[in-house]
Amino acid sequence: MEASVRKDTEIVKDILSGNINCFSEIVDQYERLLNSIIYSMVNNVETTKDLTQEVFIKCYKKLSSYNAKYSFKYWLLQIARNHTIDYLRRKRSIVNIDEVNPSAFSYTDGNKMEKQETSSKIDEAMERLNEKDKTLLYLKYHEQYKNPEICSIMKISEKSIRVNLYRAKSKLREIMSEMDYFTIQEVQNG
Repeated sequence: MEASVRKDTEIVKDILSGNINCFSEIVDQYERLLNSIIYSMVNNVETTKDLTQEVFIKCYKKLSSYNAKYSFKYWLLQIARNHTIDYLRRKRSIVNIDEVNPSAFSYTDGNKMEKQETSSKIDEAMERLNEKDKTLLYLKYHEQYKNPEICSIMKISEKSIRVNLYRAKSKLREIMSEMDYFTIQEVQNG
């Protein structure tokens, strides 16, 4: 990760020195990650593309405020998260605010049909969680970030991460139970 931070820092310096073509390296490196995270929050491909593009524009405009002592990746993810949350606040009519990809969880043994049904039930249960819980579960189990990384993205303490993660898993377990469906293995073991 150290090499990546140095590389990002070098790219940022080049951009700020006037070589704006270097920004394409930032886009190439982070577009997939941003698409994944934003999609988990809006559950719409077209909206995801639009928001990702807006995040890169916002990143470019704010590039001079980036502090090289910190990870560029987490700075960019914070911009993406905040921008997407702002979008969702403006669009209260959206029902599926930010659905976590069900592949983030381990399935019990079973055939493909059972896995598809499980995926559907997880999707349904995740829709019933609040925005913060969905984002936290997505970052932890889909993106597999460690707690300190999540702290940096969500701007909350590591203790809060542990407490909120416990609560989010408990809520998900409760929702799955209310749906009269099994509790996902990751939630039970986590």
